[in-house]
Amino acid sequence: MTPSGSIEAGREYQVMCQVSGARPPPVITWWNNASRVLQRAVETTSSNGNVTTSTLMFTAESGDDGALLSCVAESFATATSVNASWLLSVLYIPKAHARFGASLDAKNIKEDDDVYFECIIDANPRVSRVSWRHDNEVLWHNISGGVIVSNQSLVLQKVGRRQAGSYTCHAYNRVGDGMSNALRLDVKYAPVCAKNQVTKYAVSRHEDAEVTCTVDANPAMSTFQWTFNNTADTIDVPQGRFSTASTHSVITYTPMTALDYGTLLCWATNVIGMQREPCLYHIVPAGKPESPSN
Repeated sequence: MTPSGSIEAGREYQVMCQVSGARPPPVITWWNNASRVLQRAVETTSSNGNVTTSTLMFTAESGDDGALLSCVAESFATATSVNASWLLSVLYIPKAHARFGASLDAKNIKEDDDVYFECIIDANPRVSRVSWRHDNEVLWHNISGGVIVSNQSLVLQKVGRRQAGSYTCHAYNRVGDGMSNALRLDVKYAPVCAKNQVTKYAVSRHEDAEVTCTVDANPAMSTFQWTFNNTADTIDVPQGRFSTASTHSVITYTPMTALDYGTLLCWATNVIGMQREPCLYHIVPAGKPESPSN
């Protein structure tokens, strides 16, 4: 056999096997370990009939690394066979598999939890570098920012909801870049006030103000509560006075006297807990325009 050195997975190579001294010409077959190679080989015989050459166009796969590629010549006239083998060294792009740390409950990750990722790699030659990406953006080692990249692992300390999303690991060797499966990180958190809400409602006495409290939460909240506060008192609003949906609650508020102007406070609660800071909605006499928050 004529090959030597390493080959790359996915590339086609010409492999030749020459057999001398058999008359009539032998039958030549090719084997990959114990499996017959089904790629077509071309045979030629020298003019004197003494040398038979079999030429195989062979394309290796990564799983062929360490296998024996053999050429077997059989002479049925003499009931003999000879063979030659080549130990395959197949170079291939790294195969990477991302997974959560074994001790991590990936379905119940909450804000301020630590999250561990592992990158399992199969490669030849060995990888020279491993990187991690969040929503296709490269993550850099940043201890003060709670991002620790070490060898084939990634640690996110005290995760926040902005770190939810898709995570992949990338392994590099001189053949190429192997990207892993994508892991979806779902970070659960207690409700917080949604941005860009109307927080000031200017209404006249006896005029209805439909106030909407919208929050972000994961998972969706189960309950809301409202409180009215003015300079004289703080009053809890009964449940029947407002409606609730998965992400917002609506209250229809009608000031009747000067004491009915003040601030409505709204809290939402989900299985993670109650929001720390309430959403504030100011009820002011007509003539003062509404304005968005944040």
